[in-house]
Amino acid sequence: MVTFVLHSQDDNKVEFFYYPENDRHKGAGVILYNKNSKKLDINRYADIDWLERLTNEEIAEKHCDITDFIETSHKAKIYAFYGTPVLMEIHKQIELGSFPAEGKVV
Repeated sequence: MVTFVLHSQDDNKVEFFYYPENDRHKGAGVILYNKNSKKLDINRYADIDWLERLTNEEIAEKHCDITDFIETSHKAKIYAFYGTPVLMEIHKQIELGSFPAEGKVV
């Protein structure tokens, strides 16, 4: 489980913090949305997040959209165990027309 909150926003960007296992004592991950480019990225991984390198086939097995991954090469993508599901949830809410104030992904 991972929780997230809208930390701040201005004319150019929206910043979200995410907390693996809702642990607010460890360093939060940071997700930024650029309002001009409409780009959503993990800016900093949470202290207790971990990364997996996945091939396109492995991503397809997880039933995830490849565009929600940070591309590191033409053959593999980086999947953040806690950060990527939060990124996908925030993306879904933005597509529906709002910036979520807070949320949880189980």
